[in-house]
Amino acid sequence: MMRWIADGEGGDSFRKRQPLKSFVHRMTLRAALLGFTGSFVAVSLLAALGLVGATGEDGLRLATACGLVAAAVAAWLGLRTGRMIDRLARSNARFEQLSRTDALSGLLNRRAFADVLARAKAGCSLVIIDVDRFKSINDTYGHTVGDDVIRRVAELIAETAGPGAPASRLGGEEFGFLLSNGTIEDRLAMVERLRERIEAEVFHGGQADFTITISAGLAEVESGKAGELTYAAADKALYLAKAGGRNRVVHDRQGLTLILDMVAAERLELENEAAIARGVA
Repeated sequence: MMRWIADGEGGDSFRKRQPLKSFVHRMTLRAALLGFTGSFVAVSLLAALGLVGATGEDGLRLATACGLVAAAVAAWLGLRTGRMIDRLARSNARFEQLSRTDALSGLLNRRAFADVLARAKAGCSLVIIDVDRFKSINDTYGHTVGDDVIRRVAELIAETAGPGAPASRLGGEEFGFLLSNGTIEDRLAMVERLRERIEAEVFHGGQADFTITISAGLAEVESGKAGELTYAAADKALYLAKAGGRNRVVHDRQGLTLILDMVAAERLELENEAAIARGVA
């Protein structure tokens, strides 16, 4: 019986309720049969040797009765053991879920999301989102309000990513999730709608209401490309979104264009300042 329990007749079968119930029923039946057979044979042998005060039909009835009692006890122990395994399996599943979940947002934590990203297949986009100037929210309205912001942003991200799609709070005010629907342009549009929706959300900070904005960076998951490299590319796009004025969505493939635009804008600003200086002089 202990070998059956240890093996689980299927390794991960205890993670699912129906295979576990089937295993417990089989184990209980086997235990009952073994209990009945063992007790019947033992009592019959003792009767034949004259070590118990029953022979013939009386000995057979005694052996049968002892066998039935042993079978009932074995079945009861089997069911009790099955219930114990069920409780342990559910506790283990709960512990595993908690170890992979961020307590505040209810999303995956960073470690769990890294595992998901490492197994992600080509044809989806990694999105990294950061709440703009989040520190000022905590400083102005307090950490309780800041936690409310984190929870609400997490809810909106989960709605955007869709049921079953992996979404994570990577730490602080930074989030990550995978999008696999449609084309790259479709996914960019989805993140843009998320940005607009978050920008339109009104939060309550005690005596005053306020709004927030987010910046987002995207990168494509590609075959043969390590998850760390995909993350680095999305993080670079997020940095460009921040550097470009925040409250915007940038794809890694737009990075060079955005950098050139930023350089051109800065150059134009310097030229204007120089022209103004010459006019004053």
